[in-house]
Amino acid sequence: FARPSEVHRTRIGDLVDLKPEPTNPHDPDAIMVLTGTEKRHVGYIGREYTDKVRQWMTDRKISKISVVRKEECDLQILVELVDEEDTSEE
Repeated sequence: FARPSEVHRTRIGDLVDLKPEPTNPHDPDAIMVLTGTEKRHVGYIGREYTDKVRQWMTDRKISKISVVRKEECDLQILVELVDEEDTSEE
């Protein structure tokens, strides 16, 4: 599900935040997609992906999330994961 008015304001390359929405009356597993510094709600992660994305969030494996494709009423996002091979320390 996407909010067309917010999709219209979103650009390719924009960074995205995810926020679980356990009080969602339609789906307690829902994960909101938020963009911009004001955290505009543009839609939700598809139900078929919420289990995997929620696990990545819990395990803190997400490095960066960005918009890679935009259509009239839909966004495609890219979730980049932390490289587990990277053992360098600062």
